[in-house]
Amino acid sequence: MKCSTTVFTMYLLCMTLLINAADKTMTVKDLKSRNVTISVPVKKTVCIGPGALRLIVYLQCADKVAGIENIELKYPAGRPYRFALKKLDSLKIIGPGSVISMNSLPNLEAILEIKPDLIIASYMKPGIADKINKITKIPVVIISYGPFGSFDETLKHSLKLLGKIFHKEKRAADLINFINRKHKDLLRRADNSKYNKVCTAYIGGIGFKGEAGINSTDTDFIPFQWTNVTNAVKQSDTKGHLNIGKEKLLSLNPDYIFITGGSSKLIKENIIRNKNIYSVLKAFKNKNVYSLYPFNWYVTNIGTAILDAYCVGKILYPDTFKDIDLEDEANYIYSFLIGSPIYKQMKKVYGTIGGRVKL
Repeated sequence: MKCSTTVFTMYLLCMTLLINAADKTMTVKDLKSRNVTISVPVKKTVCIGPGALRLIVYLQCADKVAGIENIELKYPAGRPYRFALKKLDSLKIIGPGSVISMNSLPNLEAILEIKPDLIIASYMKPGIADKINKITKIPVVIISYGPFGSFDETLKHSLKLLGKIFHKEKRAADLINFINRKHKDLLRRADNSKYNKVCTAYIGGIGFKGEAGINSTDTDFIPFQWTNVTNAVKQSDTKGHLNIGKEKLLSLNPDYIFITGGSSKLIKENIIRNKNIYSVLKAFKNKNVYSLYPFNWYVTNIGTAILDAYCVGKILYPDTFKDIDLEDEANYIYSFLIGSPIYKQMKKVYGTIGGRVKL
């Protein structure tokens, strides 16, 4: 009997070892349909390309990040997680970063020194990812937000994938539910407002590879889409980001103008230099020009985009958004996504959200 018990115990031990051995790797399909085998659990990772690091922070896995791109050290207000996680500043630099360099090789020597278990890369061409893997022997998983300057279902697929890799499935589900819930709340408030669809709005100052003036706009501006606002340039032949001439803006003559980064030096200079032109616009005449926060810094900052949508709703639909305090909403959004209520830091850089922009 004792011998049988010992044999059974040894059998269980062997089975446990086999199961553990089987659990040491995981094969996933990334956003470019590449099958990638990863050693798990992932203890150390690096992020390459626009928005890759942001999603890891959203998933509460910043402690696993061992190196960052040099671009992450610049313009922290453009990526609010940098205010919340100062410790990222001290990490080893693994390459320059930026949209331009996202499909070139990072500093492979620096990455090899860090010895991460996984490289997360956004918007990378499969061939580049395969080359990095071949040289370093480190698996590369490609993710995406969807089209630049926005986010769609692709983002949710990326969150689910990363949630699976880092065993953060619940957090990934919570993030997706948060985005969906905010989207539905904004649309519900907009649809129930008596002011719905009675005005047109224009967005200026859209950053595209850097700061831009008031004539830089977007036909698919997320905060307008999420609040059912009639975008003055929606019927343009060009979709997405575009620069329009002053004459075009005068012909559109929108009821409301919103400007991202309205307190920036470039925007102010642009408005002052063209004061005689902009002064005839009814939005300026009626003092209906407001400042939003720029959210298109190294692709879309989800929290800031949602905050901008609440700001647009608060201004255009005062009846159904009257209970919204933008400062409280900002701190709630940022606390949920990045773990810190950093509205004061954002305000210090960009001014009050929804502040009036004057000639």
